[in-house]
This record gives sequence, C-alpha cells and structure tokens, in this order.
Amino acid sequence: LPVDDLHDGEICLRILERVEAQIEKGYVPHYELSIWEIATLTPVGKIILRVGENEKLNYSGHVGYGVTPEHRGKHDAAKACALVAKLAAKHGMKKLTITCAPENMASRKTCLLAGARFVEKRRVPPDHGLYGQGVKEVLAYELLL
Repeated sequence: LPVDDLHDGEICLRILERVEAQIEKGYVPHYELSIWEIATLTPVGKIILRVGENEKLNYSGHVGYGVTPEHRGKHDAAKACALVAKLAAKHGMKKLTITCAPENMASRKTCLLAGARFVEKRRVPPDHGLYGQGVKEVLAYELLL
C-alpha cells in the first residue's frame, strides 16, 4: 500500500523496501521504513511493520524499530509506532504485537508511549531465530488498532 500519508507534523516515514513473504522460512511480508525528523529533514532511525499473523510473531512482534543514539529521547520510535499502526489498519489488522527484551527499558517505555499495553512475558522457543541470537525471553505488548 502507499505510505505517503505516514507523518504527524514532527516525523514522517519513508519507504525503504517492501519485502514479500517467505513462506518456507515462516516470514510474513513486511515494510522497512526510515524515520525522518521533518523540521531538520534528518533521518533518525528505522521501523519495520510485519503484516499478517503467524506463531513467530508472538516473539518477534509485528513491529521492530531503532533510533540512532544521537536522536534518542524525543519519542520518535513511539511516534513511528503510531504511524505504522495506521498502515497496519489499512491492511485490515486489528492489533499489533510489539516485543522487547526485558532489560530494554527504553523499548519498554516506547511501547507504553505508543499506547500499547503489557500482555505477558514469553519464553522464546529454541527453534525461533531470536533464541539463536541469545534471546530467551521477551516482553509482549499489544496495540489495538
């Protein structure tokens, strides 16, 4: 879908890539977007929206984000989550799962600022890619659309 309307007056999202589903790997299609600060026309981070549902998303979530260290503290990731939520709704999704590592306090705060509610702590199964990266547990948040 078009992403031209993903802005809030402070940030905007620009498409980097649309990635097709990879059924054999259990990957749903997703958007990769850059987060731009409108006032300075500066890229400040990236956000991914995974569209669809499958078991893997219970641990990796529908949304992944990151803001460069020099631009942190302005809640741009939470603002970007709100913007990709609009895109997810256009795809007919009713909720987004956002996960983070329990020790990642900044990401936990971002989830809450984005309007998500804490659901539960989840143990990552050994066959999930996150487990191989050393992630054994995630905190799951849910953002209703």
